Amino acid sequence: MPRNLPAIRLDPRVPAYIEDHAVELVRRMVRALAGERDWTLSLTLGAAQDFPMDRDFAYCRLVEPHHAEIVVAPRMVAAVETREGRDRVSALLRHELAHAILLICDLPHSERDADRMARDLFGLPIFYDRDDVQTINPNAPGARKPRPAYLPA
Repeated sequence: MPRNLPAIRLDPRVPAYIEDHAVELVRRMVRALAGERDWTLSLTLGAAQDFPMDRDFAYCRLVEPHHAEIVVAPRMVAAVETREGRDRVSALLRHELAHAILLICDLPHSERDADRMARDLFGLPIFYDRDDVQTINPNAPGARKPRPAYLPA
């Protein structure tokens, strides 16, 4: 694999829409970060019990240096059935990919930092809808930015 293109490890249970969208966003991310370092990104379908709150759709963690994993909730699978859900999926993936970069580069950051990086990398701001879930749709019910201060930092 050429230098700086991440190895992408995909969970076969992740639906094609989420996988395809994630891969396209990673391609954009790689172009933006060309020359930084070699790294791996895993996209995994998590267990429902790992996402206890209604607004919990995904999280990112560092598995080892230079290997980040984005874990998506089973509820994200159902979200792709609606326009509102696809807007959420797009925003969530952008947000979690920003976390992946920040973690791989060992940069301390906040949730708002991840939103800003996602905006800078992918060209669209992250909004929060009426349910406090990320969306790319500025016209989603209750859409606002930045991230509400009452949400975890």
